Amino acid sequence: MKKSVLVAAIVITMLVPMTLSAIDADWSGSYELQGFMQGEEADDIQGFYQSIRIAPTFDLGGDVKVHVGLRLYDQYWSGDHRKPEGGGATEWGEVVEDPESNILSIKERIGLDFGYVEMPFLGGKLSVGRQEANWGHGLTTSGDRRDRIAYQYDLDDVLGGPLSLLALYDLRQDVGITETDSNGHLVSAAAVGYHMQSKILWGLLGGYFMGDANMPQDENPFVLDSVALVGPFMEGPLGPLDLKFAAHTLFSINNDLDTFGDYNDDGQIGGYQSDYPDLSFLPASSFSGESGGLWNTFNFAVMMRPSLDFSKITSLMPQQLVVDAQGLFVYNGSIVDPGFDSFSSMIGNAGRNTVNPTAVFNMGGAGYEDDHQILASARVNYEIIPGLNAIVAGGMYHFFEYERNALGTEKVVRAEITNYFADVKLTYAVTEQASLFANYGWLGDDTAKMREPNVSEGDPKQQLSAGVKVNF
Repeated sequence: MKKSVLVAAIVITMLVPMTLSAIDADWSGSYELQGFMQGEEADDIQGFYQSIRIAPTFDLGGDVKVHVGLRLYDQYWSGDHRKPEGGGATEWGEVVEDPESNILSIKERIGLDFGYVEMPFLGGKLSVGRQEANWGHGLTTSGDRRDRIAYQYDLDDVLGGPLSLLALYDLRQDVGITETDSNGHLVSAAAVGYHMQSKILWGLLGGYFMGDANMPQDENPFVLDSVALVGPFMEGPLGPLDLKFAAHTLFSINNDLDTFGDYNDDGQIGGYQSDYPDLSFLPASSFSGESGGLWNTFNFAVMMRPSLDFSKITSLMPQQLVVDAQGLFVYNGSIVDPGFDSFSSMIGNAGRNTVNPTAVFNMGGAGYEDDHQILASARVNYEIIPGLNAIVAGGMYHFFEYERNALGTEKVVRAEITNYFADVKLTYAVTEQASLFANYGWLGDDTAKMREPNVSEGDPKQQLSAGVKVNF
């Protein structure tokens, strides 16, 4: 879409609530700037990352609403570099190069974050469009955007309190309107309830991924092929503690094909020779031509996060001193969403729709056997004076010994890794909407080399960052 069209759409969006008095509009948005340095010496890479988003909701009456989210800027600062090389006119945007023509052009920094309509339907609520998706305290899904059709039906008093039932369809991949064989689909159902007496919020999600991982890669297969997902979560009090729990498991249904990228018992690679040009020296008979895709081996991930607000057991004010602890276990490389809060500024904490410029690696895997992982961490949040908080976190991460046959090598070996991280952060609330922050993080092993043959250690990393956040 041309920049002029996008700008015009934004202007029209802003004028609608002023010109049509019958339409009520609620506005929200966010701004974030983070300057950072990162590396073994904390200055190997550095930059500024800025994000500006606005999100109006238009109430059309009759319980019909239109939700719109726009990204006005989600990019690193690039100084005065704002036009194509050799170009005469000044353009606003990011200079990118087309891989086929090698022609420099401007990539727009304006785009749709989400946009959908909700309306009453059959006693419930129907939502259609690009929507935000979250599940399982960020373990399963964190701040994702889904092209979705969702139906929600609310009940007043079932199982001790209100209950919401949801039916969902997500189009997970559509390469092109003529490439129907490459489409990826997810159908799911969920229940979310609240038990009034125990004050426990709970949820249960079941889903089924439909793709065709047995297609050649040049036909862009969706590699979650006949894979089911089951994921419960819970949140509630346990004595003076607030406890969060989430888990999920993925498993194949009627899918006995070879794991993508592995050698099978017959010495054949699960995949396609055309996928991997560097393996052209191998005879065609080395390839099975069949791939079971990813997460087709039984796997699971589980997290638990107890939290104690000391105001419940002392005379301190609420939120003056809060201590969190966390445990995460990953079995057979189960998925962990990159937005999962690890308590470290360098492990995850970058949702699929946001950027954490200091992130180094994520927990979780692609469903390979014996890829087990553990994360244990703790965090202390103390309000020094009103508005000024000090946050100290630390923990350990452990990757079990992991061997598997893989493309291009006889065997990939990951020796057992145990290492640690530490984080110190200061935040200052200038107002209820605006805050400043500064953060230092240290990581004992970046794990970047852990999948290279016979390498047991990575490199330590550290980061130093500061910035401003505004929500309105």
